[in-house]
Amino acid sequence: MTSGHDVVAATALAGPLAAAPFTRHMVAHMAVAGVIAPLIAWAVTGGAAGPAGRIRRWWGPLPASGLEFLVVWTWHAPVLHDAAATSWPAYALEQGSFLGAALLFWGAVFGGDARRRAERTVSSLAALALTLAHMTMLGVLLALSPRALYGHVALADQQQGGALMVAASVAVYVSAAVVVARRIAVAAAPAARAEGV
Repeated sequence: MTSGHDVVAATALAGPLAAAPFTRHMVAHMAVAGVIAPLIAWAVTGGAAGPAGRIRRWWGPLPASGLEFLVVWTWHAPVLHDAAATSWPAYALEQGSFLGAALLFWGAVFGGDARRRAERTVSSLAALALTLAHMTMLGVLLALSPRALYGHVALADQQQGGALMVAASVAVYVSAAVVVARRIAVAAAPAARAEGV
């Protein structure tokens, strides 16, 4: 029996030949950046000694969001996107870049010991908002464009892929913001009880 995460991983790793339609390529992108990377980061956020804890010591959520912005928008430039859609090495580099940038981002958002997470809650929320904004903007650009932006993509397929990017971005980044915001409430509860509020 195949589990949901097996399907996500298989789709993300299918490559350019299996992912000829733009929408399937977008499923792979969003699976890597919005499902696989945050699950890995969440799994390794145990404390300051873990990989995510080390990331947070030298790499904050806002710079990580900026790096992910650069990686995502660069790979969606027509020349690079067309290369990734027709070449296995370019596809592997694209998906590896998405995974690396997303791991840094999610590690910075979720990682570190409890004290560091509490200190960076506001910057984590700001980074999630910025990442939601740039991913949604790219999705809207793709969905509402009056012409196909890529040589190998039909306009309807591009628009469907853009709409998928918007929907997935909202689901992923708003859900993560709720998790991070919950930290504020949990951290504030003992102080409020101590003050008798």
